[in-house]
Amino acid sequence: MTLKSILIKHLLLAFLLIPVELLGQQSEFPYSLKKSDFIISGVGLSTKLYANYRENNQELMSYEELISLDKSDINCFDRGTVYNWNPDLNDISEWTRAAVIVPPVILLLNEGLKKEWGNAATYGTMYLEVALLTIGITDLTKSLALRKRPYLYNPDLSLADKEDMIENNVYDSFFSGHTSSAFAAAVFFSKTYSDIYGNTTLSKVIWGTSLALASTTGYLRYQSGQHYPTDILAGALVGSAIGYLVPVLHKNISKTKSLSYQITGHSLSLTYTF
Repeated sequence: MTLKSILIKHLLLAFLLIPVELLGQQSEFPYSLKKSDFIISGVGLSTKLYANYRENNQELMSYEELISLDKSDINCFDRGTVYNWNPDLNDISEWTRAAVIVPPVILLLNEGLKKEWGNAATYGTMYLEVALLTIGITDLTKSLALRKRPYLYNPDLSLADKEDMIENNVYDSFFSGHTSSAFAAAVFFSKTYSDIYGNTTLSKVIWGTSLALASTTGYLRYQSGQHYPTDILAGALVGSAIGYLVPVLHKNISKTKSLSYQITGHSLSLTYTF
């Protein structure tokens, strides 16, 4: 492991250890559990289980298929990825992903430390749903698409190295699970922090930092030779959508509606607040 990768890991570890005291002043907790939680959790769990079933019944790549691979079969937008290969960057991508997966747990623990058990249960359920949906949809898509990893086409890797790689499932390139989970956590954390603590300067910093780390994760997956650009883009879109929609579905809706009027001179104005 290079000195550069070690330094990056230590910096990311320091980021993960954000003290709870840095959190802002909370207003009323804006989320609550809904009847749809059963549906959301069920969809996430069922897609994951079905994806596992398909993967367990998927045959490994044969030697004949391996030697017949031709990079000209890859679309021109993704083709250049076959020359990427860097195991160190692959390792670092695990840390950048962790750097966006852990912060929501800090918010969860903060509610627990304040003995707001209902809030903690709601927030924890929401994050679990994000994780289940992201993993389930990602793995199911992988098992249906069966796209081959770009490093299998790499002319700089020996055939012996590639043979070792096909001992595992190499039909899981589309789409990037690291990227989808990183963006799901990044958007979820940023969205929920903003809803709970308000649109402050710190919330803007959190949005920028979280999305930058998620983007870095995707870039590292590309540079390490694990995924094509289209894998990264699809993972980012799916993860972001899940990370944003789950908090929206749990947002409390104000039931306070009022009708007021004001008479000024010869005019009458009505105001409806909802």
